[in-house]
Amino acid sequence: PLDLAISRESPQQAYGIAELSKARRRLLGKD
Repeated sequence: PLDLAISRESPQQAYGIAELSKARRRLLGKD
């Protein structure tokens, strides 16, 4: 998927996106 393609280019960017996804899920109460 998109995350894998991004991680190949920039691991730090992929990590940031993963963290944003986690935070968004937490805000939505879907932890």
